[in-house]
Amino acid sequence: MPFITQGKVNLKYILIVLILAVIVGGGTLAYQYWWLPSQEAPSCSQDTDCVLAYTGEDACAPCDFSDQSYQCVSSEKAKKLEEDRIKKYGQVLCKPCYPSPLLFKCICKENSCFKTASCKKDDDCYSEAFEELYKCKESKCTFTPEEIPIDFNQISINCSADDDCMLINKELGFRCCWAGACEEIDYSLDKYISVNKESFLKLRTENCLEGDVWQATTSEEKIREDEVCGPPPLCPTRIINDNFIAQCVNNTCQKVPK
Repeated sequence: MPFITQGKVNLKYILIVLILAVIVGGGTLAYQYWWLPSQEAPSCSQDTDCVLAYTGEDACAPCDFSDQSYQCVSSEKAKKLEEDRIKKYGQVLCKPCYPSPLLFKCICKENSCFKTASCKKDDDCYSEAFEELYKCKESKCTFTPEEIPIDFNQISINCSADDDCMLINKELGFRCCWAGACEEIDYSLDKYISVNKESFLKLRTENCLEGDVWQATTSEEKIREDEVCGPPPLCPTRIINDNFIAQCVNNTCQKVPK
C-alpha cells in the first residue's frame, strides 16, 4: 500500500502502522510486567532472607514504616546501606520515633521479598523490637499504645503530662530489692523504656516484698528495706549515658533525647 497516493498522504496506511506499533509495544510491556522478575525485589527462599531497611538519602529514617523509603532488601544490602549512611553522615543521634501506626514486615513470596502489614492473628504482629505493642486489627498489625507487658503484668504507658512517665529497665522487671544495683546505666539502650509511673509503682508494690520501697528516702524506709532485702551491695550504680528522658508525647509515655 503506497504511503503517498497522487500527492496526498495515505491516512489509512498511517493508521495501520500506528495500530501495529501499539500492539507490539503493549506486548513487550506485558511480557516485562508478567514474566520478567522485578529488579527491585531481591530474590529469596524464606522470610528471613528479607529485611525491612531504610533506603532513603537522609541521615535519619522517617518514623512511619509505610513510607516508600522503607523497602525489603537482602541483609547484605541493608548492611551496605547503613555503612554508606554512616560514611556519609557519621554517627548521627536521631530522635526516637513515636511508633509507626502500622508494623510492616518482609515476607518471601514466589522467591521475591514483599513488604506487608497484613496479619491473621496477634502473634503475626510480634517482633523483638516492639514485642507485643502491635495487635492484629482489621487484618493489619496496628499499634496499641495502652499497655506493655512486664513480668506477666500489663503496665500502662498512657499519660497526660511528663511527670506521669518514668524510665525503667524492662529486663529487670519490677527491680525488687537490689536488682540491677551494680549495673552501668545507658539510657540509649532499647531495654530502657518509658512507662506510666503510677502504674509501674503500683504493680511493683504488689509484686515485691512488703517493705521493699522504691527509692527509699526516710530512715524508717531504709531500715525496713534492709530487714527485708538484706544490706545493699557495696558497688555503686554508674550512669554512662543519661541523654534520654521520659516524656509524654501524644498521651503516650516515650523515651526521647534531652
